[in-house]
Amino acid sequence: MKEYLFSLIFTFHFMSIDKKEPGENKTSENKNTSESENNEQKLRNEIRNELSYFIGTEKYYKVYPNLIITDGIKFLAERAECFWLIDLVYSYQSLAKVKKEPFQVYELDVDLNTQMAKMVCSDGNDNILQTQIIPFTTFPLESIKLYFTDGILLLPSEY
Repeated sequence: MKEYLFSLIFTFHFMSIDKKEPGENKTSENKNTSESENNEQKLRNEIRNELSYFIGTEKYYKVYPNLIITDGIKFLAERAECFWLIDLVYSYQSLAKVKKEPFQVYELDVDLNTQMAKMVCSDGNDNILQTQIIPFTTFPLESIKLYFTDGILLLPSEY
């Protein structure tokens, strides 16, 4: 009997706590959405700000046999959680028309609302070598430009 009574009181207590007034969920959801958007904007601003400090590089990191990254790219991959971006650049090196270019420019443009992106690889003279639509990404910035030359992937400010 004690167990039944405890169970009944316990259930009643939590039922009364979880009871919400009509419209209360919407306010809570809007508040959470607003906080999430503010956090995403804050992250974008922090990353952009921190990327501006990468001028030149102090250390190189060998990622693949023919791909080395700089401090700035390592920071970007870690902070924006986009190691896939390095993989994408490396995968383009298997294409003959891309591989033969000694200087390559990679531009990623992201629609933050749909979380879709477009990667364009060019030779730096507006001659497009490869384009790819990325159907889903969590990349936090609206865009980023990267250079690839002499087997090194780097930020424009590190060139």
